[in-house]
Formats: sequence, structure tokens, C-alpha cells
Amino acid sequence: MIASLMIQVLDALPLGVLAMDLGGRILFFNRAARELLQSRVPVGRPFSDLEEENHAMRDFLTNVRSGDKRVADLFGRQVLLRYTDLVRADAQREGAVVTLEDIGETDSVENIRRSFSTDAAHELKTPLTSIRGYAECIETGIAKGDAATGAARKILAQADRMQALIADILTVQQLDAGQFEQLNAAADADLDLFAITRDTLNALEELARSYGINVVLTGSRTPVRGNLQLLSSLVKNLVENAVRYNRPNGSVYVNVYKKVLTVRDTGIGIPQNEIPHVYERFYRLDKSRSKEKGGTGLGLSIVKHACKYHHAKIDIESNETKGTTVTVTFP
Repeated sequence: MIASLMIQVLDALPLGVLAMDLGGRILFFNRAARELLQSRVPVGRPFSDLEEENHAMRDFLTNVRSGDKRVADLFGRQVLLRYTDLVRADAQREGAVVTLEDIGETDSVENIRRSFSTDAAHELKTPLTSIRGYAECIETGIAKGDAATGAARKILAQADRMQALIADILTVQQLDAGQFEQLNAAADADLDLFAITRDTLNALEELARSYGINVVLTGSRTPVRGNLQLLSSLVKNLVENAVRYNRPNGSVYVNVYKKVLTVRDTGIGIPQNEIPHVYERFYRLDKSRSKEKGGTGLGLSIVKHACKYHHAKIDIESNETKGTTVTVTFP
């Protein structure tokens, strides 16, 4: 009864509390800690099993001593982490307690929004400058005949890029505002992930053909409960990345089976130290190459949001000589 009362008390605290044993296994999360970490890792698992998005927490716990503290960015919140040894009455250490205190959610979110607005304006400026330049060539007569046709074709390409970028910006803004969560009851439905993936790949056939990439779909009917728009966007962004950043005459293998979506490509790969950053907005390994490929820089950010909405786990494995495999596991 006392243990149950203690759990109720700890769950009522606004401060996050996480307890571990000497081996780094998680013994307890209170409600605030789970909310701040947005973690589904069960009690009894090592802290190294915390999701990829919690790399700041994992890094803190990897090399820490009693009394250490650090401010970390956890899902847009500035969180003060404090580490304290758990000591028995006989002075023997038997584990540790980590507290998590949200010290600036509002300021952090506002900073992220301001940064996003600045980055979005900068990203839109590039295609607009190109459109203006090509339009002036046509207007002044510098570009004539075939040259004018080529300039018009480039204007259309840049306009398509702007349209894709604006669509992704609006999706991110909807996700930030929690609009999908607010519509949860009305928008969610029992869906077939395999059918969604098949329909999405059909829509991407022309893109794959233009890059000379062979896309192969395998799997079977996979029922999931979720939002059709977000699931379609998740599949679209993963496959688009696999196509755009592939090698000439490369392949993309997509499999849907038993609530697991896997997208494997034969592309250029991602350096291991860059993998934790790929979900950041407008993050690109090679900015000039990404813009040349037509990417918006928001795709994996949307994928991350879609996974979070569906309580799905995403894992990325990559080798710069063999390609990248992205695995999304639904509950």
C-alpha cells in the first residue's frame, strides 16, 4: 500500500523522475518523465534503449557523475537534467535518480517558431530568385526560341519546388499547432498500411522513372488505426528520399508486413554521426545537392511527427557504401 501511495505521489509531481539500477536499467518513470521524454520504453530496459529522438538524454546518462546537471532540448522543451546517486542506509550505492525539470517550454517553442519562419523564408527565396531571373530573360528578349522554352521549363520546375515546399511548411505548421491531435477522433480510421503504401508508390512512379530508380513493393495487408493523410505523407516522404538520394540505376525496396514498414535503398547513405540530426527541419547533408534533387528539407521532420502521432517507432540504419534502411514499427 505504501509503495502504491509513493507511486501516486511521484506521478502527481510536475517534476520528471527516472530511477535506474547500477547496470543502467530503468526501474521507474513517473508520468512527467514519460511526457517529457515521450518514451514508450518499458521499465526494466536499459536507458540505451531510449528512442533515437532522446539522444540528448542518452548522451547525458552515458558519462555522468552524482551531482551533474545539464540543460537539454527535449522535443522543443528546455529541460534541466539532474543526476543523483541512489544510496542505501549503509552508504552503498545501488542506482541513480534523474530529475527532469521543464525550465522554458514557452521560450523554447517561440524560438523554434521564429527559427522556422526565418529558415522557411530563406528556402522560399531561392526558387523565387530563379523564377524572377528566368522571367526577366524572357521579358527582355534575351531568351528566344528554344532558349525561351528552356527558361519557361525551369520556371515551372522552380514553381513545382515552391509548391512542394509550401505544402510541407503548412503540414509542419498543422502538426506544431496540434491540429491532427485535435481532429483525432474524427480523422482516425481502421486502415490498411499495405494499400496506402501501394497507392503512394503508384503516385510516385513518374518520379522514380525520371531518376531511373526501380521501386519494388512486397508484403501483405497490414491493418493499422490512424490518420490517412499522415500515413500517406509518411510513406511518400520516406520513398521520395530513397529515390532522390539513390545511385544511378539504383533500387528502392519497400516492405509492409505485420505492422512494420521498411524502406531500403541502394543510395549514398548517411554518416553515422549525422543520423540523429536528420529529423531537424531544413537539415541537409549536402545543401546544394539536396536543392538540386528537389528536396524541401522537411520530409523527415514530417515523418517524425507522423510516427509520434501514431505511437510508432522509427529506426534508421545506414552505410555510406550500401545505402539506408528506415524501419517504422507500429504498435
